[in-house]
Amino acid sequence: MILVKENMVFGRFILKFSSRFLAASCLSMLTAGAHALSDQAATEQVQAQLIASVDAVHPGQKILLGVQQRIAPHWHTYWINPGDSGISTKIVWNLPQGATAGEIQWPHPSHFTMGPVTNYGYENEVTLLSEISIPDSEKTGGTFPIKAKVSWLVCQEICIPQQVQLSLALPIVASTQPVQINPLIEKARTALPLASPWPVTVQSAKDGLWLKIEGAELRSANVKEIWFYADRWGKILHSAPQLQKIRGQSVLLKLQPGEEPPSEDGSLTGVLVVSEMTPDGLRERSFIVDSVVKKIALDIAETSVAAPVQASKSTLGFASALLLALLGGVILNLMPCVFPVLSIKALSLLLQTHQTPLQTRLHGLTYTAGILSSFALLGVILSVLKAGGAQAGWGFQFQSPSFVLAMAYLMFAVGLSLSGEFSIGASIAGVGSSLAERKGYSGSFFLLAYWRHLSPRPALRHSWVVRSVTP
Repeated sequence: MILVKENMVFGRFILKFSSRFLAASCLSMLTAGAHALSDQAATEQVQAQLIASVDAVHPGQKILLGVQQRIAPHWHTYWINPGDSGISTKIVWNLPQGATAGEIQWPHPSHFTMGPVTNYGYENEVTLLSEISIPDSEKTGGTFPIKAKVSWLVCQEICIPQQVQLSLALPIVASTQPVQINPLIEKARTALPLASPWPVTVQSAKDGLWLKIEGAELRSANVKEIWFYADRWGKILHSAPQLQKIRGQSVLLKLQPGEEPPSEDGSLTGVLVVSEMTPDGLRERSFIVDSVVKKIALDIAETSVAAPVQASKSTLGFASALLLALLGGVILNLMPCVFPVLSIKALSLLLQTHQTPLQTRLHGLTYTAGILSSFALLGVILSVLKAGGAQAGWGFQFQSPSFVLAMAYLMFAVGLSLSGEFSIGASIAGVGSSLAERKGYSGSFFLLAYWRHLSPRPALRHSWVVRSVTP
């Protein structure tokens, strides 16, 4: 039996560092709360501003408010349907009594692809509009205060959840007094999808879904791309290329059904974005799609001529993907949170030297089966959660500020435990250890599954026990 005691000096260092960190965090929060709210706020990646369509309001009037985001290069925020991953921007309004706010009016998005993942969102700049109704009871001569709590997820190679609070106060004037129109709001309105000037239908065939647009002008050589964005997750496969085909005076886009495809006679809603070259450069126009899915017997692919469409294609082959996965596994196993766990298996192998080669191989096979089975079980649990509508994903909880804060307090508690302030009960620290400490092949099966998934990390345990393995 090998016993590794906790390092008291390291524990005291964690305690001192955690105490100072929490004190600095509290002071920072108090300092931030002392500042008055403004119509502007900024993070390292996003500058946000609250703007209004007018510089003054009338009682009983409807106005537009916009949250303008200026996004750092190579970063992006998300649309109402973020795609394969991400979280759409949310706005919580705090308005005077009697005033109401409408839903966000989403401009058309762009699509961003990284490997097999495609997201829908915005880069550089976007303004999210909402309609605000001013109550008739508002008195002229006063002010109409507006507050908004805006939260978003901004991503590049990593994703950062962020939140700001904005405020704006507009003077209330008589209905006879003219007001000035804000050009920023007018510019934002031009990015909103319009009603389609062409009939748009959705057809379900043997080879997938087809979006049919009856517009001869879309066959022009100036049209560089036609792309459909479903506004609900799972209706189509976001990462699939949207093959364009011409049939008569119509243009058809092939859509790959997603995990929750629209049923026959169900509806498919979203935005159709047309990119075309003009004398002033590339211009994008967007149109609302709300069509009922109709089944057709004819396979469209057999009667159409394909036309190329810009689409992202993966050039990563199976062998390259397998090699990269192996390299990622090696790097992962060298990390401090994993490498000590592997030493437990290495030490157990040393205790198997008295066994026959066949017994050693069988232990290795059962050990491998335990690893694969435990991860397969986690995959099944995740799939069941997602099938039930839960927004679950590997490590996605670390994009939640509440979860990250809870982990910070957990690490603080670990520091207190290592410094001897209190100790975690053996019943908690040893949950599931009886499975891993069994003798024979069943012990090998549960060994790494326990240490990898159920036990506290080795740095959190008061001791390690390396057992002898017998057949």
